[in-house]
Amino acid sequence: MRFRRRPWRRKFADAFRGLARAVRTQSSFAVHLAAAGLVVGLAAAFRVSAVEWCLLAGAIAAVLAAEMFNSALEALARAFGPGRNPRIRDALDMAGAAVLVAAGGAAVLGAIVFGRRVAAWLVGAAVCVGAVHAGAADIVLWPDGVPEPRVPAEPAETVEVRNDGISRRSNVSNPRLVVFDVPRDDPDGLRSALVVVPGGGFGILADEHEGGDVCRWFNERGFVCFTLLYRVPTGTFEVPNAAPVMDAQRAVAEVRSRAGEFGIDPAKIALVGFSAGGQTALVAAANPPLFPGAPDAAACRPDALALIYPWKVAQGDAVRGDVPLGAGMPPTFILQAADDKTSPAADAAVLYRGLLAAQVPAEIHVYESGGHGFGMKPRPGGGVLGAWPERVLDWLRTRGF
Repeated sequence: MRFRRRPWRRKFADAFRGLARAVRTQSSFAVHLAAAGLVVGLAAAFRVSAVEWCLLAGAIAAVLAAEMFNSALEALARAFGPGRNPRIRDALDMAGAAVLVAAGGAAVLGAIVFGRRVAAWLVGAAVCVGAVHAGAADIVLWPDGVPEPRVPAEPAETVEVRNDGISRRSNVSNPRLVVFDVPRDDPDGLRSALVVVPGGGFGILADEHEGGDVCRWFNERGFVCFTLLYRVPTGTFEVPNAAPVMDAQRAVAEVRSRAGEFGIDPAKIALVGFSAGGQTALVAAANPPLFPGAPDAAACRPDALALIYPWKVAQGDAVRGDVPLGAGMPPTFILQAADDKTSPAADAAVLYRGLLAAQVPAEIHVYESGGHGFGMKPRPGGGVLGAWPERVLDWLRTRGF
C-alpha cells in the first residue's frame, strides 16, 4: 500500500491500524470476560430494567465478539506466513478496527435512544473492559525531555508501507517502547522479556518485520516484548549511533524498573537487535550508561544479547572501537547469512572471536544464503532460514529464559 499521494488516507488508515493492533496484540479474552462479569454483577446489584439488561448484554457481546473476531483473523493471517503478508496484515487491521468502531457506535446509539441512565451503564462497561488496555500504552523513554543529540519534531513522524511490503517509520523524535504483553498463565510467576531494536541504517525504522512481528512471535511463546522506537534519522550526526544507544540503554533500565508492573523477572531481560539496531544493541550492552542521570550500569545492561545480521560491528580484523568487550558483557548470540553484502559474515566472525577472547559466552549461526534484512518477512518455501527465531529461542531457553 502507498499513501504518500493522499496524506489524509494514510493518517486515517494508520489510526485504524493502530487501534486494531493495540487490541489484537494486548488484550485478553479471559480478562474481557471477567470485566464483563463485573459489569453484570454491578447491574444486578442495582436492579436495572429489562431494556438495560438487553443493552448491557449487547455491548458486552459486541466487545467479546470483536475480540474473538480479531483472534480468528490473526490465526488466519498466521496461516499465510505469520501475519506478515502486507495485504493480509492491512485487511486484518481494517476488519478488526471496523468491528470495534461498529461496537462503539452501537453503544453510543443505544445510550442516545434510551437515556442517560443506560449511558452511564454503557460507559461503565467500556471503562471496565478498556481498563485491561491501560498497560498497553507506549512507554515514553524521556518524559522530562529528550537529551542531546535530538531529532527535530518537524517533519512529523510518519509510517509508509511500500510495494515491497516493508513498513518504514521516519522522523522519530520522541523515542518510546511499544508494549506487546501477554496474559499470565501463572499470576504469581515471573516472565522473561525482550526489548527488540529494529534496523534501518539510522535513517528509518523497519519496526514491523524487525520489531512488532518479532514481538508477536515471542509473545506466543510466553515472552513479554517491547519494540524500541529509537531516534531517527541520525545518520548525518557526528556519531550516528549515539542517540539510539542512549535510547536502548534507557529502554532496558525502564523495562527493569517496571518488572513488577509487567510480571517480569528483572534478571531475564534480553536485547535483540537487527542490522543498525544490532550495532545499537551491541554498543549499548558493552558500555556503561551513556546518558545523563542514568542509574547504575547493571540497571541498563541486558542479561542476554541477540544480534541478527548486525551492521558494521568490526573495523578490519578488530571489533569496532566503541565496543569494549569486558567482564560485564552479557552472553551474546549472533545470526546472519553468509551472502549478506550489507553486514558481511566476516565482520560477525570478528566479533565472535573477540567475544571468545574476552571469555564472553557466545554462539554464532551463519546460514549459507538469505542476504540482509530478512527479519520476519515471509519466505516462499520456508527453508532453514525461516526457522531462525527458533534458534534464538533455543539459545535463550538454555540460558534460563
